[in-house]
Amino acid sequence: MAAGRYPEDLFIDHEVAIIGYTTPKQPSRVEYTTPAVELTPSLLDSLQVSTKGDLYLDGVRVVGAGIGNSGRLHLFRSVVTHPKQTCVKASSAGLVRIENSLLINANTGVHVSSGELVVEGTTITTMDQYGLFGLDADLRVRATTVTRCNDTGIVAQGSKLEADGLVVSRTRVGIDLTAIVLGSNARRSNGTLLNILAHHNTHRGINLSYSDAIIAYATLYANGSPGVGTGGT
Repeated sequence: MAAGRYPEDLFIDHEVAIIGYTTPKQPSRVEYTTPAVELTPSLLDSLQVSTKGDLYLDGVRVVGAGIGNSGRLHLFRSVVTHPKQTCVKASSAGLVRIENSLLINANTGVHVSSGELVVEGTTITTMDQYGLFGLDADLRVRATTVTRCNDTGIVAQGSKLEADGLVVSRTRVGIDLTAIVLGSNARRSNGTLLNILAHHNTHRGINLSYSDAIIAYATLYANGSPGVGTGGT
């Protein structure tokens, strides 16, 4: 797609790639290739992808809409900003991959339930609630910054979280591993957290609740409560 603004309602029910013409990378606090194609909704509140639809976005700026996805999604060198609720929401999806992108100004950056998520080289910032929320999901986060979330940076609920090279700051709780409680049963989360920097979170940098984690090479400082919190066992 040529550079420009496209106020369109998109419902995608088959595999499609939308590739925007991009300008060379410019040095900035957040490094990504500046998108020159902008998609804005004219009537719908979100861009939607049906169960059979696979979507690839490269060098695209999505403004005022989130991406609701139940197929495979690859978001690359793109920006999602100012949706009404969630930048990227995937339910019972295939692989969702977000690389070298910016998610900003929403209620939640990414919400994944019963799916697989890979986030790499991405910034998630300025969220009313969560940066990333995984429910019964497989989450892999690498070389990513999550900051300025009013509630929690990353929530893994009954999920598996592998994080390496993650910076989480200026949230209430940086990383929260918690269980899904079903009656007397609890589905625990499991985490492997390597090379983590958690700082200036108002409560804790890392919190475990009825969950298990391996934590190595982590730096936690200037958080409201020191150390790693444990709620439950």
